Order: sequence, then structure tokens, then C-alpha cells
Amino acid sequence: MNDNLPSTTLRHFPYPNQPNSPLKKFYPYYYRRMLSKDLQSFYRHNSFFRLLKQLRLEIISDMEACETIWNEFSPYETLFDTWDFRYAFWEAFQCKPHFITLKSGEDNVGLLPLWFDDNEKDPGYRWFGSEWHEENYFWVKDSLFIPILLSSSPTPLSLNAISSTAIDGTDQIMQFEEDTIKYYLDLTQINSLDDFLSLLTKKRRYNLKRDYRKIDSKKPEIIIDNFTDVNELMRLSQERFSSRGIECFWDDPNEASVFLNMAAHRERYKQFTLRMLTVKIDGKVAGVDLIAIFKNSYYPFICGYDVKNHSGIGAYFTVIELLDALKLNMKRFDVLEGNYNWKDRYFTPMRMYKYERKKTA
Repeated sequence: MNDNLPSTTLRHFPYPNQPNSPLKKFYPYYYRRMLSKDLQSFYRHNSFFRLLKQLRLEIISDMEACETIWNEFSPYETLFDTWDFRYAFWEAFQCKPHFITLKSGEDNVGLLPLWFDDNEKDPGYRWFGSEWHEENYFWVKDSLFIPILLSSSPTPLSLNAISSTAIDGTDQIMQFEEDTIKYYLDLTQINSLDDFLSLLTKKRRYNLKRDYRKIDSKKPEIIIDNFTDVNELMRLSQERFSSRGIECFWDDPNEASVFLNMAAHRERYKQFTLRMLTVKIDGKVAGVDLIAIFKNSYYPFICGYDVKNHSGIGAYFTVIELLDALKLNMKRFDVLEGNYNWKDRYFTPMRMYKYERKKTA
């Protein structure tokens, strides 16, 4: 048990009454039916056979039990490790949890926290909380349990944004594919905007300063934590995506409700802090960013900009948010997955991986 876990949990949220499945021995049924011949050979010839016979599987779907075992395994190192943040997505989507727990004797030795997404376009099992979450890990007491958890999972299965360190060694016996790259900035050696600018190429430094000055010359007003502006964020984002002929996540009522509810009921989430930056020009909203802060990390995770009327507004937000993060003594600036034709100009790439299993007969 992690003694450093946050003491505050969301017990005041109502959980549906969902019974857990009984424990099932992993060997011989799951061993023979789920593991590939290569994996069977690997475990049989590496002195793990006795251990396999001690293993049992349990599927947990009761939300209180899910929260308990989540807190037992989660290292609470990133925003995506927090129960509160994941729960915000479950509250909106209401997908049935499917937590695969691996036990040895009375000890929990592995956890694969999934849910079943029953959307009509692409139903299947995914990480608990949806594909929105990043830097996912396999929570095991020993990496030899990872292939067992993955092989015991239901299909179709799609696990995205897996951290590269999570698959070290396991990628020799399991097949992972590269996923969308995420981007971040280590702030431990950056104390000022000049420190950041010194990391950029001459051309990128010039372009960023040019765009910042372009917006700054309009005498923008910066407003902090006016969370009612989430509606302006949604409007600007929808207009931007629509103008480019791209489907917007705000068009999904479940996904939209995640962020609308998060902003409206932010006081319920004790394990991370929400922050909002709004920029107004001539009294009109030119851009809004919703930010999450967890430990010493700063996550600008959804935004809406009036690019049509204020070219350079995205670069302006990059600068003011970086300054905001430094003012708050943040150590990491995390701009999440996806390049969107700009992140690689300023930030460090981090490889993510995915694991998929198609539906079996």
C-alpha cells in the first residue's frame, strides 16, 4: 500500500451497486486458453510455473471496490494517476468498470483498470476513464505479470498512450505499437522566459516573440479563474474546428459534459486543482485555456482561441502560461499528446505506445 496517497477521496459520489465476480484460478483454464504458445513456453521454461499455479483472477466492477484497489496500486505521479480526474470521465460516460485484478494468495499483485465503452462506432474495452488519459502504466508487483494481465483481458481491447518505461522488457515478448507522441517541458532548469527562449532555434525564437508582441500590442486583459468562461472556450473551439472541417470533441455530449461539469463543480476534486486563463481584447474573449495542476506539473488541457480575429493568440497563450507556471514554481509543463503542427517547435517529445487485441470468436 502506498503510504503517500492523498487522504481525500470522492466518497460523496453515489456508486452503483455492482457485484464483483468470484475469484478464478489462472491455471489451467486461463493459462491454456488465454496465453499464446510462446508465452506458455516462456513461463514454463523460466521457473515461473509454480507461481502461475498460485495466481487467481478477479474482475471488479463495483465502484467503491474499484476506487480502493486503484488507490492501492496508483503511484499518484501524474494527473492521470488520480482517481478524481478519471472519475470525472466515468461520471459523464457511465461506462461499466472492468478492473482485472491478479492475486497471489491474499496479495494483489497486478491491476489492469478497464471499462467497456459501448459506443456504436467502435465498442470495446479501454482504459478506465477513456482514451483521453496519458502516460498509462501496467500496475504490477513484477513485470512478469504484465503479459498475464494483457492475455487475460477481454476483446476487443485498445490501450493507448502507454508510457515507454511501462513496457521495458515486456516489449520483447508482447507486441506494442507506437502511438501519438506527447510533448512536455522540463522546467527544473528554466527560471525565466529568456531561459526558455534560449532553447529555441533563432527562427522559432523570432516567430514566438513576433506573435507575442502582435497580441500584446492590442493591450489584452488577462483574467484568472473566471470558470464561467468555459462556455466561451467551448464556443471558440467549436468554431475553430468547424472552420477547418474537423469533428470537435465538444460535439460529443458525454465528452463535453466532462469539462463543463469539471469547471462547474471544481471544488469536489481534491487531488488536483483547476485553473483557467482568459484573454480579452477590446472587451471580447479572444482565448480561454482550462488548466489542471497536480503536484508540480502544469497541464493546459483544453483551449479555445479566436484565431480568425487574433492571429498569434496561440503563441501568446504559450508565453503567458509558461510565465504562469514559473510563477507557481511548477517543475513540468505538460501539453499532452498530439503535435497539431506547433508543439514540436517548443517542447520535448515523449514516445507513447499502444496495445490492441481484436475481438476473438
